[in-house]
Order: sequence, then structure tokens, then C-alpha cells
Amino acid sequence: MTAEQHARSLFDVLPAEVRHLVILGGGSLRAFYDGTEIKDIDCFFVSLASYTYVAAYLSGRNDWTSEAAPNGIRNFRSPEGHLVSLIGFEFGTPHEHCARFDLRCCAHVAIYEPSTDEVVVVSLEGAVADASEKLLFVLNNNGTERTIRRITHYVEDYGYTLHPDQPEQDELFEDDDFPGHAPQGVHTPPKAPEPEYILRARRRVRAIPVTNHGYP
Repeated sequence: MTAEQHARSLFDVLPAEVRHLVILGGGSLRAFYDGTEIKDIDCFFVSLASYTYVAAYLSGRNDWTSEAAPNGIRNFRSPEGHLVSLIGFEFGTPHEHCARFDLRCCAHVAIYEPSTDEVVVVSLEGAVADASEKLLFVLNNNGTERTIRRITHYVEDYGYTLHPDQPEQDELFEDDDFPGHAPQGVHTPPKAPEPEYILRARRRVRAIPVTNHGYP
């Protein structure tokens, strides 16, 4: 199976009437390269109008069910049981979406061309190698602690390791290991030391300015 065939199988989950409005991206495409389980199918959009249309279309179908989701996202369950997430808090071209992911291994998008019945997959340079070799290179800092949690998830649940070529700050900030003063009479247990890979990840993430345009 090729990456395009894999992406087509994901598009096939969606009703034919809306496939051309969707930009697939992230983990469901990354899974083709690293073999991890697909938990949901993230759908991105060029415009708010496309997002609103697809959300309304799926809401109007009796065979699709709406599920709880964070702000800016609409979750739907397909008749076959697939979870489809419509991402509505950022819009743009396929290449713009591709560049917004926090981890380079996730920087893959796919579009469907109805006029030619073709599926096109676009990946940032290095993204295929990162996913195939399970390496973590941070592209966007979506908030340091949030990005660290994402890295922890990929290391502990997917078996990823930090990319050997990403620069790190020489030192952590002075307060990284300082828990602060507890109120008088309150005794808190000492903070457990973080694994070495987390300390290294912090030095990498903090070298990147925080952005609110990144994706999980």
C-alpha cells in the first residue's frame, strides 16, 4: 500500500459529497509510516465556510452521530465506528496546515481531487523519515508544558525517541527544579526527578517561541 492509497482509505470513511472540502492531516497519516493505531481522523479546512458546511452535513445524517469535543472541534462517529474530528480553530491551505503541527513526524496532509479522482499527499521535508524511524523533532511550541506532554505520550506510548539533530538550550531556566515555597505548616513531598529525555526535551522546546497556530 502507498501513502496515497492509505489516505484514500481514510477519505472513504467520509461521505463522497464532502471529501473534496476536507484536508486530512496529522496522526492518521503518520500511522502509515510508524504503524501506530489510528485513534481518530483529523479533518482540516481551507475556510470557516467549508468547516461549517461539513459539520452541518454530518449533523444532518441519521447514520452519523455527534460526540463531545473540545472547543473549536466537532467530533462525529461514522456508521462503521470511526471517530472523525473536524478542526475548526485554524484555517488555511494544505501547506499551511502541514507547517502548523508541533512534531515534524505528524506534518503530513492529504487532499482529494474530485475532477481526477486522485488523492495527493504532502509531507514536510523530514516528516516521512521522522515517522518511519520514530524520531521527535519539535516544529512548533504550542505551550511548553503541553508540548512536553505530547512528547511524553509519543515516547512512552509509541516508542519514539528525541531526534539526535535538534538543537537544545545549554541550560534549563533557573526555576525548572524549584517547587516554590509551601504555606507555613504545609509539607509537600519532594518533586520526583524527571527522566533525562524530558530534561532534554525542555531544552529543545524552550528554544522555540510559543505559538497559538500549532496543532496537536
